[in-house]
Amino acid sequence: MAEPNRGTVLEAITVAIAPYLGQGMARSAVLAHVEKLGFDGDHLTSDQIETLMAKIGAGLNIFVGREKSAAILAEVRQVLAGAVRA
Repeated sequence: MAEPNRGTVLEAITVAIAPYLGQGMARSAVLAHVEKLGFDGDHLTSDQIETLMAKIGAGLNIFVGREKSAAILAEVRQVLAGAVRA
């Protein structure tokens, strides 16, 4: 399976969490986690994506609860699966 483009991953996560955090906060949170994790390549591996999603999910739990956070991240995984197949 091909590794998704970094921009595609960041955009998918940002779009999914923006309704709950606002566009600016969502973008800032995603970029801050990517920077802290040191993910600077053009593509992200599945392990890197899962690590990023875990970090985002932990913060999202505070705003929407664990159940909703898990549902949001499941949506992101579906979007990314479609992006990789496309």
